[in-house]
Amino acid sequence: GPDPARARDPEYQRRITPEVQVVHDVAPAVVYVEAARPAFFFDIRTGQRIDRDQVSSGSGVVIDEDGYIVTNYHVVADAVRIHVQFGSEENAQPYPAQLVSHVEAEDLALLKIDVVGSRFPVVRLGTSADLMIGERVVAIGSPFQQKFSVSAGIISGLGRELELREFGLHFTGLIQTDASINPGNSGGPLLNI
Repeated sequence: GPDPARARDPEYQRRITPEVQVVHDVAPAVVYVEAARPAFFFDIRTGQRIDRDQVSSGSGVVIDEDGYIVTNYHVVADAVRIHVQFGSEENAQPYPAQLVSHVEAEDLALLKIDVVGSRFPVVRLGTSADLMIGERVVAIGSPFQQKFSVSAGIISGLGRELELREFGLHFTGLIQTDASINPGNSGGPLLNI
């Protein structure tokens, strides 16, 4: 948060928009997710097979102080190792996480950080039932392996439908936004004011 002396400055206070407040409140609960999958390639000089994990990344958000995290399933599918990392400098260490549950058809996954006795910051869950087209929203995530990034926009549409035949997925009731969502944002929260 802001430094206490600066926070009392009226000029500074005027700059704290609803979007800034949302980021301040939710950022501690957003994580960078890194997943390693088994992979191999052939050395073109020797023709030998070389086994090496392929690492992909995404975002997630803590929904329970015991360390339960929601992300997208495609971020962690087939992973042999998962690590999550908070964006704050005070808590920048990577934590091992386990895939607890998933619903592939909805591209959702639930992870658990296994650190005995720890309590983690949590996002306050909202509802999509009362969203309004044109309403301001903020997306927080880790695009392009950046540990923390924010974009803002509006709700552009509600109840959208999308079919991804190549992946066998069909989604209904989607929220459309013009907030920038880039590779690595998958699993991060979309927040209204």
